Amino acid sequence: MIGERMKILQVNAYYGYGSTGRMVQEIEKKGTESQLEMYSVYWLLRNKKIENEKVIYCGRDGEEVGFRKIMQWVFNGGKLSYNSKMTEIILKVIKKIDPDIIHLHNLHGDFEYGMLDIPLFFQALAAMKKKVIWTLHDCWPITGRCYHFSYKNCEKWRTGCGNCPQRLFDREGIFYDYSHKNWQTKKDLYQQIDDLTIVTVSNWLKDVVESSILKERKTITIYNGIDTEIYQPYDTLNKKERYQILCIGWDRRKGYKDYYRLSKILKTNEEILVVGKRPLFRRLRKMPRNMKEIPRVNDLKKMAEIYNKADVYFNASPAETFGLTTAEAMACGTPVVGYDVTATPEIIGYNEGCGYVAPVGNIKEIARYIQLIKEKSDRQTETCRERVITCFQKKETLNNYIKLYNEFS
Repeated sequence: MIGERMKILQVNAYYGYGSTGRMVQEIEKKGTESQLEMYSVYWLLRNKKIENEKVIYCGRDGEEVGFRKIMQWVFNGGKLSYNSKMTEIILKVIKKIDPDIIHLHNLHGDFEYGMLDIPLFFQALAAMKKKVIWTLHDCWPITGRCYHFSYKNCEKWRTGCGNCPQRLFDREGIFYDYSHKNWQTKKDLYQQIDDLTIVTVSNWLKDVVESSILKERKTITIYNGIDTEIYQPYDTLNKKERYQILCIGWDRRKGYKDYYRLSKILKTNEEILVVGKRPLFRRLRKMPRNMKEIPRVNDLKKMAEIYNKADVYFNASPAETFGLTTAEAMACGTPVVGYDVTATPEIIGYNEGCGYVAPVGNIKEIARYIQLIKEKSDRQTETCRERVITCFQKKETLNNYIKLYNEFS
């Protein structure tokens, strides 16, 4: 490789969209600046404006019809073998580029609609005899199907899955439980990859991986990075009449039911602001007077302003492999309350003064912690931000990936 630029190919469902898509884009930019030859392959939410000879879209030209997606779930939900033609196209692109390192990210996309044909993909990957890095953004790679096993406090991922308690919750198939078969298939496929390094986005996830079907593989932690030039305290924002508790998202995985529970015990001068509009079927439930919702925000600067206007951020999710919104809020100087499970305590910090964690579902304790933050004359802006700068800087994250690439040169 002397005198040649090392070729790196990233494989992810998205590019430039969402947390994983933006990460791929940022790693690509940093790699190019570091004299690496960077390529990216993606297959969901095409954006022709960002495509070139090194950013390659391999998905469908049109979106899947909603009814067809539902039928896929009903009759085929839970399998690992979808989108074989698309997977073959991706494999042809990989072979043509002939990279030195293949860096995997999110392969399951939108399940039936956006997941690769996993057996086909990994069998071909094994035959290529390439160095493979896989950044795990959730728990899907080590389970029979689910993103996060902690919703049901399930430990079956350790021994083989089967009789899955999340079948309907995570679109895992109505007529047949594939979870054990999938778990065994994944285990067998991973063993075929000669040179595989796992990157986890938190130490909590690293501990999980080291007890999983990937436990024999080298595993390192590289935290997700926060752009602290965008996510920072702004002093010019208007003051609010009511004490504002920020929440994000209406998905079950975000713990939205706890927003309603919290609203019942807030004081009269306190309100909850939820970023994201409720799905149609959830609008049937009347919104409490002390709750508001605003549309989802894609502009990062505007999102930073929302974090700044909030007095505290309540992350109600019981399953975080990192907790990007937690770190973003802290970078803006906003303290966080959340649950004492998965990676949330790790990101908030133990005894760091950046917020508090309570047992899952203990809303009274969450409310008590909010009052503790409220009663402090200083919301500890500097403490929150300093933790992010010290532990979760985007610059350090990108440097760590480049360092990892160079270890293979």
